[in-house]
Amino acid sequence: MKAHQFILVLLASALIAGGVAFFVAPKATEDTGVSVGSGSGQEHYNHESFLAAITRGGRFATSTDDTTATALGSDFKDIARYDFTPNVGSITLTLPATSTMSDFVPRVGDTRDVFLCNATTTAATPFTLAAGTGMNLVQSTSTLAINTTYCATLTFSRKANSDIDVFYNLGY
Repeated sequence: MKAHQFILVLLASALIAGGVAFFVAPKATEDTGVSVGSGSGQEHYNHESFLAAITRGGRFATSTDDTTATALGSDFKDIARYDFTPNVGSITLTLPATSTMSDFVPRVGDTRDVFLCNATTTAATPFTLAAGTGMNLVQSTSTLAINTTYCATLTFSRKANSDIDVFYNLGY
């Protein structure tokens, strides 16, 4: 093979290799700052979007024949629903003191929802919700009564002074 043929073959090989590398090589993309992938552990410090559904579970159920009852902080551990059955009329259920709920919403700004349901089957046996020590009830209605077979959504939100705001919305 002559020298000029060798150079042409070498040049053609280089062009073919460069063209293949151009089409096969990964393309540079703009960094949007969004992290993708998975994370391990129970605490996540980045905003996360869940584009499908999330299922939460856990239920606590209790009943009383007294005219007053006080929920315990431990009643709310790992639940999404609290079923309360008043067996007498004109009963008041008092939420726990914030000092007993340090694991429920532990840090300032932590927020958690719980459905509080009147699970009685006795007609016309509503109960009234009252705030425990350090709880601030923020309501969307003028009354805190939960009628028979109704539920309210309680949203607990920890404040900087260790109090907990409880947003109350009578639901279904």
